[in-house]
Amino acid sequence: MVTILVGPQGSGKSTWAKDRVLDRAMGEVTVISQDQMGQKGHMAAYSTALKSQNKDTHHIIVDRINHTREQRRRYVDLAREAGWRTQIIVMNEDWNTCMDRLADRTGHPTIKDKETGIQALRTYFQQYERPASSEADSVVYLSAYDPFLMDLNNVYPAGTRYIVIGDVHGCYDEMMELLEKMEYKRGEDVIVFCGDLIDRLFSSEHLHDAGS
Repeated sequence: MVTILVGPQGSGKSTWAKDRVLDRAMGEVTVISQDQMGQKGHMAAYSTALKSQNKDTHHIIVDRINHTREQRRRYVDLAREAGWRTQIIVMNEDWNTCMDRLADRTGHPTIKDKETGIQALRTYFQQYERPASSEADSVVYLSAYDPFLMDLNNVYPAGTRYIVIGDVHGCYDEMMELLEKMEYKRGEDVIVFCGDLIDRLFSSEHLHDAGS
C-alpha cells in the first residue's frame, strides 16, 4: 500500500508516520520525506521503494503536505504504474493548532522560525485543493476540520449576529435595502458574503478587443 499524507505543517503527519514504523503489525514501512531527503533524494527513495516485491506487506508513506492535486498525482501515478494500491489520508488541523506545534519544534530542517512557519501555513491554506475520491483507491479523513470553512467562534464575541448574503452581483442599492430590512447594526452585526460581490463588466469579446 502507498499512503499519501495530506496536511499542513504541524498537523501531525510525521508523528503518524513514525507510529506506523514502530507498529510491528504494519510489516515493513518506508517513510518518504522531502524535508529529510530533499527534492531529488526523496523521489529517488520513492522510486526505489516502489520496486519492492512485497506489495502485500510493504507500506510506503509519503510524508509531505501534498496540498494540491498535481503534487498528489505524481506519487499516485508512479504507484499505480508499479502495481501498488493507493490511499490518501487527510490530516487537516486549524491554523492555531499548527502554529502552536511548530513553535514547540526544534531542529526542523526547513521551518527555522515563526515567520517561516507562517509563510508555510499560508502557502498550504491558500493553495489547498480538497482530494477527490477518484484520486486514489481510497481517501480517508482523520480530522473533521475543513480549511474551506472559516471558524469565527473565537473572532467575534459570543452572541454576535451574522447576516449571510450571497450573489450580490454589484446590486448595491438592493443590498442596502436588504440590510435595512434586517435592521443591520454597524459595529455589532457581522456581514458574511458567500457569493459574487460584483458582476462581469465586460464580455470576453470586449476583453479580447482590449488586449486583456
